[in-house]
Order: sequence, then C-alpha cells, then structure tokens
Amino acid sequence: MIKVQTLLLGKMWILILRELRSWARSPLFSLTFLVNPIIYLFIFGSAFNAAFFSSGNGANSLQGAPDYFNYIAAGIFVSLPMTFATRTGTSIFADRLVGYLERLVVSPIARETIVLSKIFAGIILGLIQAAVILAITLPLGLDYSNISIESIAILVASVAMLSYGFSAVFLILSIRIRRWTTQQFVISLISTPIIFLSNVFYPISRIPVLIRGLASINPLTYATDITRELFFQGTSSGTLAFNLSILAVFVAAATVALILASRSWLILD
Repeated sequence: MIKVQTLLLGKMWILILRELRSWARSPLFSLTFLVNPIIYLFIFGSAFNAAFFSSGNGANSLQGAPDYFNYIAAGIFVSLPMTFATRTGTSIFADRLVGYLERLVVSPIARETIVLSKIFAGIILGLIQAAVILAITLPLGLDYSNISIESIAILVASVAMLSYGFSAVFLILSIRIRRWTTQQFVISLISTPIIFLSNVFYPISRIPVLIRGLASINPLTYATDITRELFFQGTSSGTLAFNLSILAVFVAAATVALILASRSWLILD
C-alpha cells in the first residue's frame, strides 16, 4: 500500500513540476506576480479609497485596519492568489488542444491525479503570489504586529483552501466546455464578480443591499475576513473558527464535485 501511494505521489509531483515549468517559461506570466499587486493596490485601491473613505466616512468599518492601505493589502493577500485558479482551467484546456491531455488519459495515471496535479500547481503559484504581496506591502507599511507563527500557518492554509476550491470550480468548467472562446468568456464572466462581490475592496456594509447576499455566500469574503482578523486582531478573534469552517465546507464540496467531474467528463474528444 505504501509503495502504491508513493508511486501515485511521484506521478502527481512530476505533473505538478510540468505545470510550474510551463508557466515559468513565460516572462510575461512571471511579470504578473509584480504587476497585479501594484494595479490592485495603487489603481483600484486609490479609486475605492476616494469613493468610500476619502472624507473619513466608513473609516471605522475597516475591520481593525489602521488605514485603507492596510485594509486593501490584507484583502489582495488572499484574493490575488485565488486568481491563479482561472489559469488551472486554462491549463487543462491548452493540454486538450495540443493533444497532451489525450496521452495523459490513456496513460496509467488516475484521472483524479491529473486534475489534482493542476490544482496543486495553482496552489503553489498562489502561495508564491501571496509571498510577493507581502514583500511589496511590508516595506510600505503593512501592519504585522499581530502576526505569529500560528497566524502564518492559518494564513497559508486559508490561501491554499481558497485556491483549491476555486481551482476545482474552474477546472470542472473547463472539462465541460469544448470551445476555447467559450471557456475564456465563462471564466471571465465568473472570476470578475467573485472579486468585486466580496469585501476585498470595501466592507460588506457599503455594498448595495440587493447584492449584499451574493457577497455573504462568496467564499472569498470569508477568506478575506480571516486575513484581516489575523493581521489586525490576532488569533483571538471570535469569528476565526467560523470563517475557517466555511472554507472547509467549500473545499469539501469542491472535492466531491471534482471527483465526479473527473470520472464522468474527462473523456477523449
């Protein structure tokens, strides 16, 4: 049994490395690790700060953050790594186009191993993005006085769980969709609202009532709450366990859906 498990993990790790190498070969992709945080912090951040908080109104709803920079920095710490989930779906679609997916499916590799390797590669890229965000925001004044070893472990787990869940969602969509243009349209249609229908840029209380319910069922909202609680309140926050349980449910549901999809839909064209 141990040998079988070791063999499966070895195959998965080979596929993960292939995914990481394929992305690393693109200089433009590597550049996004630096460009995206800057865009979110200084373009989107400045716009929403001027719209919601420039007059001082709403400053008391920043979930303990000392200023809006800290508020949005903690938000993008978990939201930007989540965007790599969309690339997970793109990857399997690209493999199908060049015929690599066909060779994988007929090889002695479980379909679950194929899809999980893509998800774990996305998680690794997401964690790298989170580290880059910290490297950018800490010198600019991100408050880390409440961060401990325990907090770091929970932050890593939160980023990983959110990336895993959304990677599974986008991967399932890409397995089902056969046309590249349709896949890109659907992913764009879903990924953008996920970010803006959350509390990454503004508190839930500032969102119009008609769409506030959508933000309350968005897993990104709860992951963002975890990040801000850890940065600005510490691990003693009373809602930390609840928010983590929401992410755990999201991961469990995504796993079940992914297993069913990989068995039923990952077929040869």
